[in-house]
Order: sequence, then C-alpha cells, then structure tokens
Amino acid sequence: MNMMKRSHFLLNTLNCIARTAYVEGAPITEEAVYNLSELIRCALAEKDQIQTIRGELAAVRNYLKLQKIRLKDHFDFQIVVPDSAEDCRIPNMTLLPIVESVVMQGLTNDRKCLCILICAKEMGKNLEIFIEDNVSYSKENQGYGEDDRYIIDK
Repeated sequence: MNMMKRSHFLLNTLNCIARTAYVEGAPITEEAVYNLSELIRCALAEKDQIQTIRGELAAVRNYLKLQKIRLKDHFDFQIVVPDSAEDCRIPNMTLLPIVESVVMQGLTNDRKCLCILICAKEMGKNLEIFIEDNVSYSKENQGYGEDDRYIIDK
C-alpha cells in the first residue's frame, strides 16, 4: 500500500510538471514528462499481468519518443503492426526491454542516425514480431540490419 501511495505521488508530480511545462510554453518538456509518466505507469504494473499488443506498443512508443527527444535528428523509429494483431495478448513489459537493448546496442556504433523498425505479421495462429535497426545495414540485404524475432501465440 505504501508503494502504491508513493507511485501515485510520483505520477501526480510528473503530471503537475508536465502541466507547468505546458503553461510555460515548453511543449518538448511537456511531451517528455508525459511519455516518462506513461512509461513508469506501465513499468509499475504487475509483471505477470497480460497486456494487449496495443498496450505493450504504447509503452514502447513512449520510450522511443523519449529517445527521439534526447537524440533529435540522430534517431528515428517506425512501428508497423496490422490492426488485426493489436488485440493479441502478451505478458506485460515483454517488448520494452528488448527494444531498449536494441537501441542501446545501436547507440554504441558510430552511425549518424539510428533507425528502429518494429513490425509484426500474422503467421497462421502466431504473431511474429521483428525488432530491427539500421546499424548493420548493407546493400546486400536491402533492409534494416540486426533483428530480433519473436513469435507469440494469438
């Protein structure tokens, strides 16, 4: 109960900071604080809780938006998931640690811009999720470089 009170205080404080940023005309700060607040809200959810792909990607999107604010023109991302796949269920906080790892690995290379692609495609009764970056891009593969592939039962 005490932890819940502290997390409510933290989230309410972050929302207050975001509103202050709005009033002061600082939209980038406002967006960063809201993204962080939503990311923390997802992280505080129970680990064994089941989430939809839509919900899981919302947390991933908030993380990637924070990276975009931080890295500006040196970072970009795209998420391509069919609408029909968004209701598939996945354990909470499954994709975020993987995406974070791909981003951190990509930032260690001397690339001018790191681009992350997250896409999903339905494969019968499964959903295949690809998390790719452009770090090892080559003309031979005509696409993003390193990828992590995950298969989820629908």
